[in-house]
Amino acid sequence: MGRISISANGRLFSRPLSTITLLGRHWSCDVRLDPSPIPMHWVEICWLDEQWAWRALSRAGDTVGVGQYLNPEWRRLDRGNRISLRGSVGVELTSDAPPTPYAIDLQSGDVLEGSPLEGVLAQHRDTNGPFEDGVVLIDGTRPLRLHLPEKALLQPERISLQDPNTTLKIFRRPPQGHLGADSGLIPIEGELARILIPYVEARLAEPNAGWLTRKEAYTRWLEAGGNPESRSHRLGWMRGRLRTRLARQGVAETRSLFENRRSGSWYGTRIGLDAEQLLLV
Repeated sequence: MGRISISANGRLFSRPLSTITLLGRHWSCDVRLDPSPIPMHWVEICWLDEQWAWRALSRAGDTVGVGQYLNPEWRRLDRGNRISLRGSVGVELTSDAPPTPYAIDLQSGDVLEGSPLEGVLAQHRDTNGPFEDGVVLIDGTRPLRLHLPEKALLQPERISLQDPNTTLKIFRRPPQGHLGADSGLIPIEGELARILIPYVEARLAEPNAGWLTRKEAYTRWLEAGGNPESRSHRLGWMRGRLRTRLARQGVAETRSLFENRRSGSWYGTRIGLDAEQLLLV
């Protein structure tokens, strides 16, 4: 499996990588870091196109790292490459192997994989049914969070974002909607639906454009009911979560859900579906 080495606050430790690994200070991060200068959501590391890639979600100007740009958001992360936040934390990729199933003990931090993991899963398989990435299993008295590679979770692809017959319908209140095609509907609910509202709104208003800067999208997201205590970089994190969720539900070409464009210091994002495929009510 992929693995990173982390040096923070005078301490050196190692962590495995799941398909998407989020580093930061927030409780929801896969790797939680201190001290407080570290952003709530700092860096995301992802298995992308059969290679590891990284992007800074916050304090990009203070985040130092190398790697070829794979697109305007993501840079390649090779073994031995280091990502650092000035004066706070350093992260180095020590294994560039693809993600594999593992579980982490939420109390001790120990990692289970291979035969020990299979033994735990065998005890829960009959009662839990298909396992999902991120589920917490109780093994005796210890809580274990299960991490599964994205490919292990995929259902047969039913909907493609490259199909012109695919449509996206979003309701403003409560935020919910669905992605649909002849093969069926996939529901989108809660915050994952709310993050779509600014981009669908902009694309419908300007069918041939619809580009939003992060500040513009953040303002519209707040107007749609987004949490004002969250910073604007949360939008990038939520877009990534939405793409991952749809991929796990059998949607193909999820990377085309959003498009990015850069011109000098200007950087914009828009939804990748045409206006004729969108409905906002």
